[in-house]
Amino acid sequence: MECQSGQDRLGVYSVCAFLAMALYWILLSDLAIFSMRISAFVLVCGRVVVEVGLFLTALLLLILAFCTAISTLYYEMPIKEGAHVWLEELTRMALGMYSPEAYMLIVDTSVIVTVPVCIFLFIVGICLTNLLVAQLSQSYHDAYSNMQGYARLNRASITNTTVQGISAKRWQKFLTSLKLDDPLEFNEGDVGLSGGLQVLEPANAHIVTEDTIKRFGGSTAPSAPWPKDATTEEEEQDKLWLLEQKLQNIIKSQKKGRKKGQSSEGSMASGYGSGVSSGPSSASST
Repeated sequence: MECQSGQDRLGVYSVCAFLAMALYWILLSDLAIFSMRISAFVLVCGRVVVEVGLFLTALLLLILAFCTAISTLYYEMPIKEGAHVWLEELTRMALGMYSPEAYMLIVDTSVIVTVPVCIFLFIVGICLTNLLVAQLSQSYHDAYSNMQGYARLNRASITNTTVQGISAKRWQKFLTSLKLDDPLEFNEGDVGLSGGLQVLEPANAHIVTEDTIKRFGGSTAPSAPWPKDATTEEEEQDKLWLLEQKLQNIIKSQKKGRKKGQSSEGSMASGYGSGVSSGPSSASST
């Protein structure tokens, strides 16, 4: 059995059901955060929609302009009289839904009407369409370079919103299951720091020729001094050796300067003494 009252409201119910399903799938788009690449693509599509909106706005204004202009030629084509008729006709032409027989009817009926229709198709099919492709390409190129960072921010925002809806007891249970207080084990017997998640991988996945973990024997007490690196001690010894060499060179140069000063003073004193002793001898000879 069918309810007559329900049949009267079937159209409204169908529209509401359509909107509900559309909103449901829009909400499911948040699941794209599990992949950074998909999330970035979704954000780029949101940025590109603005360019599509500009194109649709320009197309609507163009259709309105031509439909009102062509409708004034009703005496040339009485079977299609009125702006509302040409609004439908031009919309179908722009969307590629116009049949070839309908085009031939316009050409056979009036050449004057055919000219603005051809101009309209030229502007829509060549100018606006190619302009839309250029806008989408440039907008996608400019937006995608920064979308990876925006995708991470979007993931952090959705995660923060989701965490706020979790109860404190459930959140504490989740933190306990992570075991962040337990030290991590790099290899068997090689216990490292705590506060992380252990992820196992094949030994040949990332080959490392040098061990990046520095290990030192002795006590692990926080009060014990951290041992110095052997390379650091060698560098410090080299610096001290160079400093000692410079000091020795300075001392040697100072000693040489003193010796030269003493020798020059001695030569001047001996020359002065010989000049004084020669005075009396010359006087006695005279």
